[in-house]
Amino acid sequence: MVDHPPKSRTSELERRFVVEKYNSFDEGPHRVSKVMAEFDATYGRNIHFDTVKRIIRNFQQLNSIKNQYHSGRRRSVTSEVNSEAVVGIVEANSDLSSRQISCQVGCSQRSVQRMLQRSHLKRYVIQKHQKLKNTDYFARADFSLKLMNMVHGDPDLLWRIVINDEANVMIGKDEKIQVWGK
Repeated sequence: MVDHPPKSRTSELERRFVVEKYNSFDEGPHRVSKVMAEFDATYGRNIHFDTVKRIIRNFQQLNSIKNQYHSGRRRSVTSEVNSEAVVGIVEANSDLSSRQISCQVGCSQRSVQRMLQRSHLKRYVIQKHQKLKNTDYFARADFSLKLMNMVHGDPDLLWRIVINDEANVMIGKDEKIQVWGK
């Protein structure tokens, strides 16, 4: 089994050597190969063909042998344009879920959630609540009279009844309403 040395970036001195050797050779199809051979003879290690091409291309484009500074992964998805598009969609139709918004914008659901969070938009879930009608008062009075008569007939009845006074009523998962707002 062959033990390969770990891959390392070329130093600034090595990049300068590559550019100088490349410019010293005459134009031709084997120019990069000659640079690779000179590099091996000078530094005692191989340099890849693509690495030489990249160093030369960067030198020709930037007129510098230094590596261009990269701050990391490009933030193209959560750009201002996409954030404004997401906010515009929410303002036009606040009933959409983050999954539906992500399909319209063309990015992931988590990216949409981050854009909404940065725009200080929060999700509100509107629930339907029970409201008494005018006829409900009479129905409640009738129910109370019937229950009192049943208790007089069977004194142990109250021990067998479970009473739940729940004021909030959810119609079901299909009736769930989401609203985004500041």
